[in-house]
Amino acid sequence: MADFPDKKDCQSIWIAAYLALTDGYFLMYGTGGMAILKWGSVLMLAAAGMFLLPVSQYLWGAVLFIPLVLLSFIDLKSFRLPDTLTLPLIVAGLLFSFLKLPYFPDITHSLLGAATGYLFIFLVAAFYRRFRGREGIGMGDAKLLAAGGAWLGVLFIPFILLIASTTGLLIALVCMRGTTTLQTAIPFGPFLAVGIWLAWLLKVSSIIVLHISSG
Repeated sequence: MADFPDKKDCQSIWIAAYLALTDGYFLMYGTGGMAILKWGSVLMLAAAGMFLLPVSQYLWGAVLFIPLVLLSFIDLKSFRLPDTLTLPLIVAGLLFSFLKLPYFPDITHSLLGAATGYLFIFLVAAFYRRFRGREGIGMGDAKLLAAGGAWLGVLFIPFILLIASTTGLLIALVCMRGTTTLQTAIPFGPFLAVGIWLAWLLKVSSIIVLHISSG
């Protein structure tokens, strides 16, 4: 029988959360196979992008996907989301919207998305700090959600949060069966990254379906 993941392993299997939604087989790998599964999951998410996105969107997909992966790995290791990656991602989303590139929201929705994403995390952090007396979520997460809002528009903020919260809760429940407790810190950035990526794929693929149907 495989060992349940400890704290370190729980921080390494964030991107495999969606696998658990279908079968939960990742537990059979034990703690020794988490690194392999993590990278395999990254490749599977990238493959999903190649399958769902039109070729014309591969470049923009890479511009979004690569920073999300880098930010996630940095957050897993240091609990930090550096401005050198989050801020350019926000600017890129706003710029592409301003240029009216295909599949991007108009600039108004992009600006509202960035502002709403940042303000939501800011208020959650302030609320948590007020009632718990300690930090619970950082402003790096606020900037990452702002980037998601800039890329997808304000209407997709709830979808990003839904995916991020669902995968985060799933991982927390799995990890609580091992050595992890409710007091164990688990970075939220990687879950936001998964939410942004999957929401963007669903948005672009849905637009493609609607376009083909209307044609």
